[in-house]
Amino acid sequence: MEIKTIPLSLVHPSPMNPRKTFGEEDLQELADNIEKQGLLQPITVRPIELGNPLFQEEWCVETHYELICGERRFRAMRRLSEKWSGMDVVAPKGSSYDRFSKIDAIVREMTDDEAFDAMITENLQRVNVDPIEEAFAFDQLIKKGSSAEDVALRFGKSVRFVQDRCKLNSLIPELMVAVKDEKMSIAAAMTISKLDEEHQRNYHSSYSNNSKGFTKETAESFCQSLFMKIDGAPWYQTDNQQDEDFEGGCGRACASCNLNTANHGCLFWEMKTEDAGKCTDRKMFYQKHCAFILRQLEEYNERLVTFGSPLETGKIVIIDTDDWCSPGAKALKAEIYKAIRDNGFEVVKSNEIFEGECCYNANDKRLKRKIEQGKVFRCLRIFQYDRVQVKEEWRYFKGGSGDDEETSKSETPATSAQSVDAMKLVQKRQRLKEIALEKVTAQMREMAGNLGYATRAGEISDAEQLAFDIILFTLCGNEFLKKRYQHKGYGKPSDREFIEVVKQNQADRPLWMREVIRNIIASADIIYNQLYQHCASLVLAEWKPKAHQEMVHAINMKLDKDLQKNAEKLRELGYDVHGKKIKTEKKADQAESVIHEATSDKSLVEQYEEMKKKHPDSILLFRVGDFYETFSDDAIAASEILGITLTCRANGSAQHVELAGFPHHALDTYLPKLVRAGKRVAICEQLQDPKKK
Repeated sequence: MEIKTIPLSLVHPSPMNPRKTFGEEDLQELADNIEKQGLLQPITVRPIELGNPLFQEEWCVETHYELICGERRFRAMRRLSEKWSGMDVVAPKGSSYDRFSKIDAIVREMTDDEAFDAMITENLQRVNVDPIEEAFAFDQLIKKGSSAEDVALRFGKSVRFVQDRCKLNSLIPELMVAVKDEKMSIAAAMTISKLDEEHQRNYHSSYSNNSKGFTKETAESFCQSLFMKIDGAPWYQTDNQQDEDFEGGCGRACASCNLNTANHGCLFWEMKTEDAGKCTDRKMFYQKHCAFILRQLEEYNERLVTFGSPLETGKIVIIDTDDWCSPGAKALKAEIYKAIRDNGFEVVKSNEIFEGECCYNANDKRLKRKIEQGKVFRCLRIFQYDRVQVKEEWRYFKGGSGDDEETSKSETPATSAQSVDAMKLVQKRQRLKEIALEKVTAQMREMAGNLGYATRAGEISDAEQLAFDIILFTLCGNEFLKKRYQHKGYGKPSDREFIEVVKQNQADRPLWMREVIRNIIASADIIYNQLYQHCASLVLAEWKPKAHQEMVHAINMKLDKDLQKNAEKLRELGYDVHGKKIKTEKKADQAESVIHEATSDKSLVEQYEEMKKKHPDSILLFRVGDFYETFSDDAIAASEILGITLTCRANGSAQHVELAGFPHHALDTYLPKLVRAGKRVAICEQLQDPKKK
């Protein structure tokens, strides 16, 4: 080993160096320091021989050197050399100024392995080592024959630390860059590095432009959404299996499978629970579900409707219902139904040929009679909303429904189709309400998020205290909630500094409480937690009263309008808002016809005209059966204001009468709208039969 002064032009960075990034600000700071004080520590190099496989350039001769240690110093000197070479400076005695054209270097003869080992050591012993470069260096050492234990001992790290760092090498390039740029936390990178390339890219695309970013929370949430809970599967702890030992179609028992997070406490420690764990392979998980369902179908085998066969009395039909389910369950549905069809059985959409469920007892004679008539069929339902659950039920064949012993003989395919349409409308009503709640929740979350932090001054109000107590209760520890209330919660650790801040700032307790509330209602948790939605409504009504009121009012008005349109359509089909057929004489199926046929009910017309004369400046709501009706000009005005259907009917010698009405139970909804529109309203209730006046 010797120290030489070598021209910068003869020194070349090594392609083996694991360090690839150098901060511009740091280099400039180092260059400024060297310019003032000179180079205090020489670099380390080794001679490069002609034909060295690392350097194939023609200029590689014996007098050139490969840089082993000190690349930051080398780059800083090269920056100074470029700076001074461009300056018009002349040294004493007229020679050119070459202070920074040469560099002091320790020259050592080293093998490739010795050189790489020295580079690794120098880079990993510096402060603030780039985690990606550290991961690369550890991985290279292990590939060259060192064990994780050797590497850990050498650099003063734990074996777990070395192993975890090596996992970062499996990150896709985009996420490696995010880690280097400090846009992704190490904790998040460690969690995502366990996933395959496809899932890593899905995570990157999902959160690269998301305000939440690449955090530990988003990474764990993403992984949780990918993995399936084993003890929630139908084959877990069944009569014929022992816990998760069912092998199914994938040929693996969950209890010993390496894809079960419960068997990899080190790898999936953040998902370690007391239950059966989670399956990390969705495809295999679905295969096991399919195998379980097919085995369940064996007991029905010969009675099941085969693919392409017509329905027969006594046969069992596998039905696919339109119940809501999560995206994961939808995919599982598709897999299971495909497996069923591949095994030769028919699966039909229940709403295509069947109506509602028949609730007669299996031994009921009425049920037997309906089965013989082909009005009711035995159906096998595989899914119950979001989970697999095989269930037998009896369903009415379209055109054959009815709860009375005597089935309506007048019911035609047309009326049956109406009943199907009515059921769809009833389902839509529920979905309209769900959408409205989702909109309110989303806007409350955004409202809380835009607050920055909860700055409302003063003592805690009753509403804020209630919201805080609700949230606090949900955050109680597992054992407390499990033992006392049979409910799971989670806790949050703290450190000494945290405790001291709390002790010294007790006066800020109201601020902390409000900030806890704000954080909760601004988080994604509010989407799935009705308690948190209630809390948001309580506090935002105080924090942002005007904005909250206007938002809720706007959404409710839209919901009300949609529900009323829905009710009108149901009424036209002869059904109420619950999907039940209206059976009140003519008032059900022909609600409007009672008044439209006024030529035969002169007393009714006379009553209306008499009341209208008393209230000429008012819109007269005239009660007829289960509806409030309006006529002529009143009907035209009401239909425009309320958005209800305007109809016309022949009226004896008169050409026609305009008519518009709504159900009597909707009075509280429609009446305020008429008043807000500036209309006077008179209400005429029907206290007796108009013909008995």
